[in-house]
Amino acid sequence: MTVSKLAFYLAVVSTVVAIMSLAVSLNIFPRGQSENAIRPSTSSTSAAEPSEKHDAAIEACVGLRNFKSGVGIARGAFIDRVDRANDWESSESLGVQGYYFSAVGAELNYMATRLGPGAPREIVDALADVRRSIVAVVDADLRREPASISNDMVDQYSSALRAAESACEATGVG
Repeated sequence: MTVSKLAFYLAVVSTVVAIMSLAVSLNIFPRGQSENAIRPSTSSTSAAEPSEKHDAAIEACVGLRNFKSGVGIARGAFIDRVDRANDWESSESLGVQGYYFSAVGAELNYMATRLGPGAPREIVDALADVRRSIVAVVDADLRREPASISNDMVDQYSSALRAAESACEATGVG
């Protein structure tokens, strides 16, 4: 087997894994259901204690910071490599796309695991907006949308991040 065939097969496997990772992440944050997403009830009779709510807010906001950093690294590497790619369909380009796709999926999954049942509604809703906006960014990037569309998606993602960070600060966690 030649090196190029091996690289192609690795790129295909990487892309399949990436798609599966993102699909899992999308099921964790169902579309249009931010009110019900990731917020299991802690008790049928009482609300979460203030200290539990604060602890859940801390955990969610730490998850947001780590998510933001991980996605920034993955997207930066993707943009850098795509700018140098001569052939979008080459095994190297497919591998880069797969890495980006799977890294964002893994970061979405990580962020979802940080949302506890006592997390304040404002933070839960803000993180659902972050999820929707980063999925739109990845979609625009991988479809190679024109810069005007891609930049609009990035602006929406940046706004969602700022809103989520503000929600964290409003709960005293920022």
